[in-house]
Amino acid sequence: ICDSAMENVDALLERNRRLHMTQRNWRPILVAALLVAAKPRKDVAWKVAFENRLQAALGLRSSAFEQLEQMMLAGLGQDPQAAGLRDYTLGTTIGEGSFAKVKLATCISTDETVAVKILHNRSWHDARKARNEAQILKRFWHPHIVKMHDMISTRSRTFFIFEYACGGDLFDYVEKRDRLEEPEARRFFRQIIAGLEQVHAAKVAHGDLKLENILLDERRNVMIADFGLSRKLRFWETRIRTRGGSPEFAAPEALQGRRCVPYACDIWSCGVILYNMICGFHPFEGPDYSLAASYEIPSFISWDAVDLITGILEVAPRSRFSIAQVRANAWYRQIEESSPKDAKTGHAGRSSLMRNAWRVDRSGDVLTY
Repeated sequence: ICDSAMENVDALLERNRRLHMTQRNWRPILVAALLVAAKPRKDVAWKVAFENRLQAALGLRSSAFEQLEQMMLAGLGQDPQAAGLRDYTLGTTIGEGSFAKVKLATCISTDETVAVKILHNRSWHDARKARNEAQILKRFWHPHIVKMHDMISTRSRTFFIFEYACGGDLFDYVEKRDRLEEPEARRFFRQIIAGLEQVHAAKVAHGDLKLENILLDERRNVMIADFGLSRKLRFWETRIRTRGGSPEFAAPEALQGRRCVPYACDIWSCGVILYNMICGFHPFEGPDYSLAASYEIPSFISWDAVDLITGILEVAPRSRFSIAQVRANAWYRQIEESSPKDAKTGHAGRSSLMRNAWRVDRSGDVLTY
């Protein structure tokens, strides 16, 4: 195997004069690199740190080292794009962002359809972030939290194998229906709270709850996803500075960069999600988002729902509803349950809805007009 890989390496060295290596010093290092490439480790941070040192020792740029790794993998008969993914057949891309893409895949042994999230390890920080997400996801086995089947790492990429949510995400679901009727919104909201309660019980803060990170299965049951910004709190930590997240769903204290209670920030995000589901639009717009002076609640929303929304979207974290208070709310506890159906959207535009609306100021008081 080594001889086969080394033949490929020799061919690369002959074509690339920038490597500046002598016969005396490069072979032992390349053997070490070959071993790392042939057996990807679960410890992504160690692997990336080792290979960064190897890259520096060889005097290579990242692109040249990537080419070198691919040549060694070719010598082993491996696909450099998906080393370690021999048990899966990759399919079409179903989602793509700045730092990751999601592909459909089929497990060869079980014929199960899964989703493969592919992250690019551009630095040691990216590798550590991926490892943190995997360690957190391994803690959960809950019907309303997406399940991670496996994590596979190479030098340049990390692959997460997730259960496939064929129902899409909550953002697309709400957008197609304009808004949801309260019984259906309540069903989704209860499941989100049930999943979040499990997350918080493990002393984990999600940090990026939004409509796009709430997935739906074939029965339209909720699964909380994307724990890339989540954090496991140490037993003595009560307040932290949150990282990143989506400004439209972030709590005011997080946007201001203050040390905050991360669980309360997650609750705020749930309130914004609930508002979006029932109203069909976002409560806060403009550059300040939740730092805006007020938000509006259309008059078609029930008073019990208004009480819950205003309790969650409370600017002062100490006055904001906890999960226990959310569960005790009259709207949350209503027992009538309708099957998922399309909301009656009507044809009134947002401007006409706002002519019959309540305005909520920063103190949480509802002012009619």
